[in-house]
Amino acid sequence: MKTLLRDLVTDIRMLFRVPVSAFFTVVFPSLMLIIMMASYGNPDIGSGIRLSDKYVLIASGMGLVPLSLITFPSWICSSVESSYLLRLKYFHVSLARVATSNALAHMVIALCGTAVTFAVGVLFYDTRIPGLPALIAYLLQLIVVTASLMLFGAALAFIVRQTAVAIAVGLVLMFVVYMLCGVFGDFSAMPANLQAAGNLIPLKYLMNDGFDVWTSTRLMIPRLWATSAAWAGASAVVAVIAARRRLRR
Repeated sequence: MKTLLRDLVTDIRMLFRVPVSAFFTVVFPSLMLIIMMASYGNPDIGSGIRLSDKYVLIASGMGLVPLSLITFPSWICSSVESSYLLRLKYFHVSLARVATSNALAHMVIALCGTAVTFAVGVLFYDTRIPGLPALIAYLLQLIVVTASLMLFGAALAFIVRQTAVAIAVGLVLMFVVYMLCGVFGDFSAMPANLQAAGNLIPLKYLMNDGFDVWTSTRLMIPRLWATSAAWAGASAVVAVIAARRRLRR
């Protein structure tokens, strides 16, 4: 356990030293919140709820995509390309511990980015923070969605294999996910076929239906859990099969 914690601290420090990781996960969501508020103001959207109360959830969700589909896959690809994992295996270092430490480090960075976005919303736009039960429920479901996306990113990494390709594919997927989750407009106003596709993505429920949790209308989103489980299960199977084939070479 001590070794895992030491590895975790080291991985977190390394991630914060990577400009792309720090920007897209910690700075980018807050920047999008500021841009949105500067463009449209912070009007009351009903029942004393302001626009920032809703958009802060979308902005925080935006930071999870580059973390899961670009940063995490590129770490896996670079580790395999440089034979880093094979050297660790040769020296009988637990690859499971290394993978767990790095995955947890990415999860901590995701939570840090969310915390920064919430802080910007509270300090500058009077964003309301819900009661403890609703906040815990929201963060729990954020962790579940992040985990499912990271497993998808791991599967992507072992399929494409090359770091440059993983980054390029991740960037394309990032904007596709943004589009299908309603980042660029009202999700309910999107064409029916795009809404149907968006309903298959766990992040869509966190960004949109997560507002129900934020306002304590309901604490759990069943479809979020179902889609996250489907993504996690399918991605884990693909990642394990692809990883075994890759590491044998």
